[in-house]
Amino acid sequence: MKRIKYLDELRVFAIILIIALHVIAIFNYKYINISTLKFAFTVLLSSFTRVGVPIFFMITGALMLTKKEEKYSIFFKKRVMKLLIAYVFFSCIYYIYQIIMGIKLFNLFELIREITSSPVEYHLWFMPVIISI
Repeated sequence: MKRIKYLDELRVFAIILIIALHVIAIFNYKYINISTLKFAFTVLLSSFTRVGVPIFFMITGALMLTKKEEKYSIFFKKRVMKLLIAYVFFSCIYYIYQIIMGIKLFNLFELIREITSSPVEYHLWFMPVIISI
């Protein structure tokens, strides 16, 4: 498939926004007093940078629509299973880490519930969304 230049440029823009979002968040919560004008400014700036994540989802959708049609079974095997295996694997790793750190006690049903309903760790939030797309 031929590269689509404007989508590559949009991806770079989204990457910059997401990096800025994370830098602003660290700066906000570690170095700025909540009652200051600087905090209000960084929160406003943070809300403008949050558009980076939806841009990535839209790029994914645009690229998937441009591909030739394939059977659902092939699509499932090529994409969904890889994502699902990675999500379950890393969820289990984080769950084991939480057990080792004494944050949780082992409970198989709790692990299954967390994997199927909410991510074990916050930063895995996007995996179920991408899998469902």
